[in-house]
Amino acid sequence: MDARYYLTLASFMLTELSNQKPSSAVDFTIIEATPGMRLVFSPDSPLFTIVSASQDMCRFLGYGKDRLVGKSIFEAFPPNSSDPTFNGHTELLASLELVLKNKMSHRREQRYDLVLNEGLFQETYWDTINTPVLNDDGEVTYIVHTTENITARVIADRKVAENDVAVAQFKFMADNAQNAFILAREDGSFAYVNQKALSGWNYTAEEAKHLRVPDVNPVFNDEVFSAAFKRAQHENIPQFETLHRRKNGEVYPVEINMGALTLAGKPHMFAVARDITNRKRLQEASRKSEENLRNLIMQSPVAMCILNGPDFIVEVANARVLELWGKHADEIMGKPVFDCLPDARVAGLHKIMEQVYSTGERFAANEQPIPLPRNGGLETFYVNFVYEPFRGVDQKIAGVMVVAFDVTNQVVARMKVEESNKELQFVMNVAPQMVWVTYPDGYHALYNYKWYEYTGLSDVESQDTGWTTVVHPDDMERTSAVWKHSLETGEPYEIEYRLKRFDGTYCWFLGRALPLKDETGTILKWFGTCTDIDDQKKASELMEEMVIKRTHELESQKNLLDNILRNSSNGISVTEMIRNDKGDVVDAKTILANDSAIRFVGMPREVFLSKTAVELDPDILTSAYGQKCLHTLVTGEPAVIQYYLGISNRWLELTLSRMDSDHLIHIFTDVTSIKVSQLEQERMLQELKRSNANLEDFAYAASHDLKEPIRKIRFFADRLNNKLSGKLAEEDQHYLMRMDRATERMQLLVDDLLEYSHVSTDNNYVEEIDLGKKLSKVLEDLELEVSRRNASIIVGPLPLIKGHRRQIQQLFQNLITNALKFSKPGVQPEILISASIISGEELITLNAATTPANKAYHQISIVDNGIGFEQEYAERIFKMFQRLHGKAAYEGTGIGLAIVRKVVNNHNGFITAESSPGNGARFTVYLPAN
Repeated sequence: MDARYYLTLASFMLTELSNQKPSSAVDFTIIEATPGMRLVFSPDSPLFTIVSASQDMCRFLGYGKDRLVGKSIFEAFPPNSSDPTFNGHTELLASLELVLKNKMSHRREQRYDLVLNEGLFQETYWDTINTPVLNDDGEVTYIVHTTENITARVIADRKVAENDVAVAQFKFMADNAQNAFILAREDGSFAYVNQKALSGWNYTAEEAKHLRVPDVNPVFNDEVFSAAFKRAQHENIPQFETLHRRKNGEVYPVEINMGALTLAGKPHMFAVARDITNRKRLQEASRKSEENLRNLIMQSPVAMCILNGPDFIVEVANARVLELWGKHADEIMGKPVFDCLPDARVAGLHKIMEQVYSTGERFAANEQPIPLPRNGGLETFYVNFVYEPFRGVDQKIAGVMVVAFDVTNQVVARMKVEESNKELQFVMNVAPQMVWVTYPDGYHALYNYKWYEYTGLSDVESQDTGWTTVVHPDDMERTSAVWKHSLETGEPYEIEYRLKRFDGTYCWFLGRALPLKDETGTILKWFGTCTDIDDQKKASELMEEMVIKRTHELESQKNLLDNILRNSSNGISVTEMIRNDKGDVVDAKTILANDSAIRFVGMPREVFLSKTAVELDPDILTSAYGQKCLHTLVTGEPAVIQYYLGISNRWLELTLSRMDSDHLIHIFTDVTSIKVSQLEQERMLQELKRSNANLEDFAYAASHDLKEPIRKIRFFADRLNNKLSGKLAEEDQHYLMRMDRATERMQLLVDDLLEYSHVSTDNNYVEEIDLGKKLSKVLEDLELEVSRRNASIIVGPLPLIKGHRRQIQQLFQNLITNALKFSKPGVQPEILISASIISGEELITLNAATTPANKAYHQISIVDNGIGFEQEYAERIFKMFQRLHGKAAYEGTGIGLAIVRKVVNNHNGFITAESSPGNGARFTVYLPAN
């Protein structure tokens, strides 16, 4: 009979016993005596307490049932906690739960490890049947757990499967291996050769059946192969290199891994061969490359060396680098470089080189100051250098290659030039002309004050080719051609062109430039000037017109002259000089004058022509007009001057030209109306300045005077509202509320206007301000608003500045109030306030302002996480009464940021705004550092 028979019998007996009264004791004797390993469980899920165990089960376990009965199955047989993949207890519990649920037997093969005496677990497999025992009511009263140990069978099946898989895997890997695989018999014939080996030798599989090892390896003749075969059977043979021979007799290098194995009781030797032809070529190429590199380094005109290993041993160093180090080869070759140059280690170069060695990332530096030994002491040299990781054949970093250029002379020279540039800038600004400086390639880098004053351009707008924006379009092509020619040839630059003034007017200038060269003739810079020749140009053009007319009308010169004199709207006269015995000019007399000239001077022709200049004006020779005349007479240079003629109460503009050494031609125009307009403009400008001052005073006074009526309106409106509370109709109540709100907005507007007026006028008293303390005071004033919005305000260290205490408080209060006001709904406002120092040069780079590069500024940033705004409105928000949002969404008058900019301007600073919708805003204030 098999175990199933005894199981059926035992289940029948348990069913009968389970139908007894509860007070009756159940006798499990038959269960325990029945053959087979068996346990009986109580259906007390999830414990499943053991109530009985068969004798075969106890014999298998090696202890009595007293160690089992009364315990949960999982207490008697604990899960294997040492194996994270073990899930036998989960599978057993699931089987028992199925029996309870379905009231049917459940069978499964599963792993459930047994614990040994030492606390270790033994891998064990079981074939188990869990059978329910039902009473008359169909309820499960017990579960019979019958099991068979199948561990030996499972492990045997697994080994067979693993062996089959291993054989298949070996055959697959060998057939598809990237290297040749050879299995040789003791006589040298081949038991197996993979396709890679056949392809390398150019043999077919059929041809390989008749080959032996010496046929494909010229090194392994019969004697050598026999010795290698015997050696492989007793010891491991290290990897070695040899040669293989193809069918056509060509040999190639291979790398061999060799070993022995026994197949069907016979010894064999296997070999894995890797074709290393490319590696050999690379090694040879690397050797030649290294040799070429050494030769290149030794012959290089710049300082170069190779430092080997983490200690940076000097392996290769050419004469240039030894000269730079101030060392002889025997002092430094083969030694750690920083042991020989300790001051370079102190300068931090050691850490940089270690980083290059460890990360493989190159490092380059320009004009690095390095202390090097010279003349018994240390001298600072300036060096441009590169640290490049040096890799070996295996591509691993073997050291660091250094390439260095001594630029000490250039740096020192540039420092001197920079120092002289400060003096140059001063001299340039004193000059009455526009002065400019360019680099050798024509890049315009420096202008004097006169340039900016005339053109109205900023420094950034003037850089490089910015100057072309003010050259007259008709002069641009000619100007560019002449400038290009000078840059290419080094010849002096000279040209006349028209330049646009800041008001759009074009005037004539004479442009000149000379190159500054070094001792080798190399151009270092170009220095140029722009001289205003507009008046001379106009006079010259006028004279040219007159010459052209005379040339074309020589035959009728007298008639033409009469027509000109008679019909010209300009006054024309010719003056003859009167000299003393020494030849000095002591007086002059008009010998010719047209009708316009007579009309302009306001006296009869006979009087004008009969009187000398001194008779008409005793001080004329010493006057500005007289000096111009004498200068033109001596030099021949035309001149233009405006002259007030008291006799006729006219302003005349005279163009002076020399006819010969004793005669001057005067062409004059009545510019009285123009001059009067000019004087009127100057008067109006002064009046405008006074008007602006009066407007500021008015705004200040009006703001003060308006506050009291507004206060009274709000006071009496409030009293009226309280008195009539509950008596007014809803519409009337609404009108009162709207009146109160309008009055409140008007009061806020008046307060803001008053603040703006204070900012505009209160600029006299300057004191030292601790911005940290000032900001604390502002936050105290805003404490309720900060608390209401649950805002987080983080303040970094802030500097001391010179300024107006009240205005600085207004600046911070408006910026922080602005950040709180425009916070995101439902998001905690966060405001970060920080400060740092920035140079004027950096400001220019940031396009934040045009300012002297050598001036330092406090950069104060106020950053929030609010609703933000479009960047295109970054300038508009600083203007008076400018709002980006409706009053219903965000209250305010649109004056706060205008006050902020006014305060910053009062302190000779700048302010910028950066933002994008939904990403908060950054306001950056730049205030001069003392």
